[in-house]
Amino acid sequence: KKELFIGLLAFGFAVNTTAQSTKTNDSLLSDTNFNQAYQTIVNESETYKDFKMIRLNDMELLKEAAVLDYTHQSSLLKAMQSTLDKSDLKINELTKEKQDLQMAQSSFMNHFSSAKGLMISWIAFVISAMGLLVYWFKLKNAKLEAVHSKKSLSEVEDQFDQYKRTAMEREMKVKRQLMDEINKNKDNEIVKS
Repeated sequence: KKELFIGLLAFGFAVNTTAQSTKTNDSLLSDTNFNQAYQTIVNESETYKDFKMIRLNDMELLKEAAVLDYTHQSSLLKAMQSTLDKSDLKINELTKEKQDLQMAQSSFMNHFSSAKGLMISWIAFVISAMGLLVYWFKLKNAKLEAVHSKKSLSEVEDQFDQYKRTAMEREMKVKRQLMDEINKNKDNEIVKS
């Protein structure tokens, strides 16, 4: 009986150790953060006096967790560095564009601050003003011509209407005279016969 009891006790201990090891392995594999994996091992390991007894398998899993965490942090760092590099390139491009614009502005201002530039500006202004005046006078003359043309058209239409009336009156007069002559000739022929 005693042997059976010791055998069962040894079997139970082996099953308990295997179950703890499986539990620790599962929890370590689910932890992606090194600090979490470390805390899991420390919390689940057995204590002997002031020492923690850590299984060699758990240390291997901790090492794997550390490597995974390092790889993850390294990839994040590379992504951040890539973003920073792109930002630096954009900043450099914008700085260069700003410098180019400032140089162009200073060149423009230097050019027009000189007497020659001022004279060119005034000449351009005077030519533009003259062009505007010429355009304004042409527009005014075109309006006057349009008003005059409408007035002339109205007079011509009135004259045409008057000519038409007089022509119709003459035509009517000539038709009456012709009818009178035709009637006279008929009367004369009737009297002669």
